[in-house]
Amino acid sequence: MDFNYTFHYRLSYQEAYDTFYLLATRLTRKKKIIYGILLTAIAVLSLVFYGLDTRKVHLCLLAIFAAVLLFYLLYYPVFSARKGAAKVAKLNGNYQFTVNQLGQITLPQSRDTQTGHCIVTLGEDKHSRVLETDTIYAIRADAQTTLCLPKRILKNGQKENLDQMFHKLLH
Repeated sequence: MDFNYTFHYRLSYQEAYDTFYLLATRLTRKKKIIYGILLTAIAVLSLVFYGLDTRKVHLCLLAIFAAVLLFYLLYYPVFSARKGAAKVAKLNGNYQFTVNQLGQITLPQSRDTQTGHCIVTLGEDKHSRVLETDTIYAIRADAQTTLCLPKRILKNGQKENLDQMFHKLLH
């Protein structure tokens, strides 16, 4: 399983949106539904009890707080994904990076002034993770580095090698 892949590609807006949406969504669909129902019930019951006794302003504040949390739960991933995808679309460029079997990702941007390259290693940072859909790999190498690797550019055997490497390093 020794490999050293260099990828050159142009990222579409939808691929960037999917990447940032995956990384912004921390909850599973089931948990999102449960929390949504719970927050909705809290907001409705608080408003009902506030309607019965309008002197209890804290119930109205609780309903507002629950509604704000519900809004955050449902719409934060969408706003975050739009913001990230808009940044990527504004750059409108070609992307390039190299990954090897050790999980070292070499980026051509100049964070290191001596070599002109930035090397990050998967699994060394607590924020490091890889999420996968049918069309992309959303790679969060560290807190500052997010990559989208479209599966459309992968050649035969590359997907299997990358899957093995991601599983070995991050699980």
